[in-house]
Amino acid sequence: MTWGERSAVAVVGMACRFPGADDVDGFWALVRDGRVATARVSSGRWRHEYLHRPDDPRHADSAYTDVVAHLSDVRTFDGQRYGLAPRRVEVTDPQQRLLVALTDAALRDAALPELPVERTGVYVGASVSEYRELLTSRLRAGQMAAGDLGEPLDPALAEAAVRGVVPMRAFTMAGSMLNMAAATVSAVFDLRGPSLVVDAACASSLLAVHEAVGHLRSGRCDLAVAGGVYLNLVPDNLVAFSRIGALSRSGVCRPFDRRADGFVLGEGAAVVLLKRLDDALRDGNRVHGVVRGVGCANDGRADGPMTPRLEGQVSALRRAYEDAGIEPSGIGFVECHGTATPTGDAVELAALRTVFGEDADPYVSSVKANIGHAMSASGIAGLIKALLVLGHGVVPPQVGCEEPAPGLGALRLVGRPHPWPAAPDALRRAAVNSFGFGGTNVHVVLDQGRPGAVAARPASTGGSGRTLWAVTPGPDPGRDRPTPAAGVPAPALPPDDDLLAVIASVSDHPRDSLRAGQSLVADLGFDSLMLAELEEKLAQRYDLAAELPAELLGRDTTIADLHASLAARDRPPPGAGALPELAALAHRRALLDELGLPNPYFVAHDGALGATTTVDGVELVDFSGYDYLGLATDPRVVEAAQRAVARFGTSVSASRVASGERPLHGELETELARLLGTEDALAMVSGYTTNLSVLGHLLGPDDLAVHDALAHDSIVHGIRLSGATRRRFPHNDLAALRRILDADAGRYRRVVVAVEGVYSMDGDLADLPELVRLRRRYGFLLYLDEAHSIGVLGRTGRGAGEHWQVEPTDVDLWMGTLSKALASCGGYVAGRAELIDYLRYTTPGFVYSVGIPPAAAAAALAAVRVLTADAGPVARLHRNAALFRARAAARGVRTGGGGSPIVPVVTGGSARTLRLGARMRERRINVQPIVHPAVPEAAGRLRFFVKAAHTADQIEATVDALAAVIGDAQ
Repeated sequence: MTWGERSAVAVVGMACRFPGADDVDGFWALVRDGRVATARVSSGRWRHEYLHRPDDPRHADSAYTDVVAHLSDVRTFDGQRYGLAPRRVEVTDPQQRLLVALTDAALRDAALPELPVERTGVYVGASVSEYRELLTSRLRAGQMAAGDLGEPLDPALAEAAVRGVVPMRAFTMAGSMLNMAAATVSAVFDLRGPSLVVDAACASSLLAVHEAVGHLRSGRCDLAVAGGVYLNLVPDNLVAFSRIGALSRSGVCRPFDRRADGFVLGEGAAVVLLKRLDDALRDGNRVHGVVRGVGCANDGRADGPMTPRLEGQVSALRRAYEDAGIEPSGIGFVECHGTATPTGDAVELAALRTVFGEDADPYVSSVKANIGHAMSASGIAGLIKALLVLGHGVVPPQVGCEEPAPGLGALRLVGRPHPWPAAPDALRRAAVNSFGFGGTNVHVVLDQGRPGAVAARPASTGGSGRTLWAVTPGPDPGRDRPTPAAGVPAPALPPDDDLLAVIASVSDHPRDSLRAGQSLVADLGFDSLMLAELEEKLAQRYDLAAELPAELLGRDTTIADLHASLAARDRPPPGAGALPELAALAHRRALLDELGLPNPYFVAHDGALGATTTVDGVELVDFSGYDYLGLATDPRVVEAAQRAVARFGTSVSASRVASGERPLHGELETELARLLGTEDALAMVSGYTTNLSVLGHLLGPDDLAVHDALAHDSIVHGIRLSGATRRRFPHNDLAALRRILDADAGRYRRVVVAVEGVYSMDGDLADLPELVRLRRRYGFLLYLDEAHSIGVLGRTGRGAGEHWQVEPTDVDLWMGTLSKALASCGGYVAGRAELIDYLRYTTPGFVYSVGIPPAAAAAALAAVRVLTADAGPVARLHRNAALFRARAAARGVRTGGGGSPIVPVVTGGSARTLRLGARMRERRINVQPIVHPAVPEAAGRLRFFVKAAHTADQIEATVDALAAVIGDAQ
């Protein structure tokens, strides 16, 4: 197809205004130099500090970012130049004003000897009038006063709140209607051809070009003004895009980069003047470039209105190249939509590779990295950039992309301005791609228009004017609460400055705006994530050993309530010096004296703790120990420990790093890795300190750790030690975990999710397959504590991995203890060799702690080998656990959990639970009562650890005794 054929459309004029660029020259300089025009929201737009919650991305009415790309001035306009009265302009959407000014600049750029007003159409892409929201705010205030939107607002307050907004005028409706974006241009310049606005979301302006090209080809007009506009005047879109996570949490738009986490919201406008190429050449018009082909397609039934579909984009591309009559291989540069959202970029790049071929290597770029996402004006921004690239023969740098995404394939990026020469007899060809919510895809094919053509310098938008704006903001209230009515004293501020500082840091409310009577939820807007963060920071500041009571962080909790509770904790009891914790312990021990019960803690056993035990010469059936498989008294294990003592002594004296290895340590780690199917393992002297030290070392202040609410205390304290942000989700509620990850994961360097294979308090299992699926989706590190699942779950006792049939590599760190099923003392972590080796050389709790004593290492090693060779004890354990639960169900005893040998029987308050434990001991059954603060006060329980060594008679007699004592206590 030659450049003289009728189907080609020439660009004969253009003008634009984008952040950091008042005209086309400025726009090219910005793009060529790789500058970025983003900044924080100016108070001249809105007072964003009232809506900015960077630490609470899930808050429904706020934004987690304050970075935007805004024009420096959208309020001034020279209405007199265009014959528009100031009172009309004041209530006219500045989007309309901007389009008028840019159309004027484009016409001057084109320098047409005559304007065919009868045959000139106007085609504008626009999606929303945010000025309308300001113009109609007086009406919303009236509705609030009437109670239409909730509780009625005091009419005087409602009126005062919108006093700065001009009342509705005759031109207000026309000034805020979308169709007037095109109609106002037609009216100002007396253009009498078609005049319309198209809305295809982010594809709007390129679709406007598509429609203009079609009308020119069909003869419906001879000249077309085509473009798009978007001005961000209210925070609605910033909040809405925060809700779906589309905005960059880092405040940087990185198209095609591995680190891409969304776009920066931008704005702007541009127009091009289009004319049939043969008419432009006949009339001697200057040609900036030529539209050779256009293609448009919708995604049809996609996964959702915001999810792009590969097939739809491929269709649009193929239609454009069929329309142009050229092969995609002839394209040297593609200006992509490039939103820097992982899904959007991946689908767009896949579409290009599909149509162009996997080996095709055109340059690709996205101007959104420079000026943000201009929404309905983004396509026309890309078109003008592509025209400038064609004209100047220079590919500008793609800023923000230091780590190119693998989806690029052979497609090329440049990091600095790169010459793009063309042979004297060849044309540089480019393309522009755009798509939007709702699935509309548009692709435009361009070339220079003639060999060696260079774009002339476009005219500046020029012009000046006066400020014409319908809103005058009131004074900044300083985010303080309204002053109480006369005669009602304001609640005094609590004297605890630290408490107020913590609340301010979590809520982003200024410290001096906080009042004692403000409630956390109703007044300060705390949600569950903020409450969790508040609890964590209070625990760190006040060195709280236990979680705060759930009722203390409820909907009606006030700052004064928190102050009173924390002050009581800080108040030392008589004789306790500066250790208030002594009073709490004394209170719990006094409860036993009040009930006349023996202390169930630190009971002295006269022998090994197996299926039975002996206390004060009395044999008891035991359900308090963890020797699940009976290996602690297995002769093979005992003999191995004895041999180790005889050979290596009772201690290794120092850390393994300092004093050297004992063969037992390496053998144990090899056997643990083989048992779990991992590459390596590291054994440490204590299970508790394994969690504490590994998590405390692996995480840091820039990281996020998310754990189940019932995770072991060692997990919680390990996270606290690290300084990482801690979030907890309700027990086994993986939907809540997903919400946390959606809201928070992208803001942190590293995310760890910590769960247990079997939870020791409830005896239930973590849903490991679903956690693995979430790991693949979100890319977090999965940390699994198998203290009560190794040797217990799975047909042969290999733990949660065997039970759930997941691959060893699906979990990043398999942690476990040696003191339960493995008949010893200590802990371990297992996983990839490089990670374990890193922990071996750097984890403080290993490097600076003594190695496992020889007897303990030998016992654990022998236990692992017995477990590997003989699955009989595991089978007996499973049968006994099933028998206990079945017998309990038959006797009407409700048990918690499921699928493990930990059988909790929730009994109620602490006093009742302690009494029931004592009654069971009187029946010669040893079961430990678990009471507050280990569990909530109303959830005290007797916790039974079933063992392989228990006989059926012992289990049945125990359940019968339990049913009897519960019945007696009713």
